Amino acid sequence: MLSRFLRGKRTELVNKFKENDANPRNERYNFIFGNESCDQDSALSALLYAWFCSETRPKNDHTCHVPVLNVEEDMFRLKTETVYVLQRCGVGKKDLIFRDTLSFEKFFGTHALDAHVTLVDHHVLQRSDEFLSPYVKEIIDHRPQSQTFDDKVEVEIAPVGSCMTLIAEKILRGIDSGRIILADSDMRELTLLVSGPILLDTVNLSESAGKVTVRDREIIKRLWKDEDKQEISSLFKQLCDAKYCVDGLTVKDLLLKDQKTIHNPNKSVKVIFSTIHAGINRVFEDKLAKQSLSDLVKAENANLLVALYPVESGLSGNSYKPVLLYAEQPELKHEVENALKKAQNPILNLEVEVSDDGEKFTYFRMHNVKASRKQLLPIVQSSIS
Repeated sequence: MLSRFLRGKRTELVNKFKENDANPRNERYNFIFGNESCDQDSALSALLYAWFCSETRPKNDHTCHVPVLNVEEDMFRLKTETVYVLQRCGVGKKDLIFRDTLSFEKFFGTHALDAHVTLVDHHVLQRSDEFLSPYVKEIIDHRPQSQTFDDKVEVEIAPVGSCMTLIAEKILRGIDSGRIILADSDMRELTLLVSGPILLDTVNLSESAGKVTVRDREIIKRLWKDEDKQEISSLFKQLCDAKYCVDGLTVKDLLLKDQKTIHNPNKSVKVIFSTIHAGINRVFEDKLAKQSLSDLVKAENANLLVALYPVESGLSGNSYKPVLLYAEQPELKHEVENALKKAQNPILNLEVEVSDDGEKFTYFRMHNVKASRKQLLPIVQSSIS
């Protein structure tokens, strides 16, 4: 299903915009951008929404719906859980359109095309994507809304566990109305593509993780019908195994694997926030690890790096998430530290494990293990604003 939709799309698009005539067929374009982390929810939401828009467009509508994975092609290898699922669907890297497949800055700057942009799994453009702002016509996201939009922008922002839930609701309505007709094999593929992001984002629909909603559960129930819950858990385990596979990855790879960036309002401060899929000991055991942190911050022209690690257990049996801060400027690091310590929504219950006072590193144990990067990001954002 997905491979049929994507087949030849990248080659056709690249070749078309090598030509002097920017729009030889008078086509309209809808570029569907996921967020810069390019996690499975973001990537598959962009891909499936582009497919859905193509499947349901009127016959006289010639809009070309183009999914864009908002990461450079060389970095896609780090998105292991997404690579795994797409390979199961017969989709390879050469079928996909990445942030650097086209020069989008040049494209939007020089071609007077009938084109617009849809944002999925985010609604605030990172600095490098701000040139897209005038073209944004639709937003589908599940984060708390942090800015307002012009009435001309169609906005669906809802507090569900996964952006894919919002995409899946649209697809299932299309199936129910008869606008989309799928063979059994395509339905099985759709079930895989939709279920993966929802299960990963909600930790297998776990109430204890505090992320699942009724709408997420309804999608899984509808797709799986009377299937044994063990089958769903088996898929979740396969996805986790793929996501947390770090064989052969360097410390720098781990930092880049699941990374987001935020800025202060005047763009003078840049923070990298990485979710790490390996234990904190990797940093302290690897002689080159601290140098890798420094190198990444400098290469990205960033002022601060925040890294959130998987849950670990202390000697007393209490669980915690390690949080590591690194900055070349100790003053900025201290401001962010204090904001995290004083946070009330949520309360993070931070304990300083290692702190080089006045230096570049601080390591916290965060005893509120339900707190995720999504909840920490606004705290960090507020502290640098």
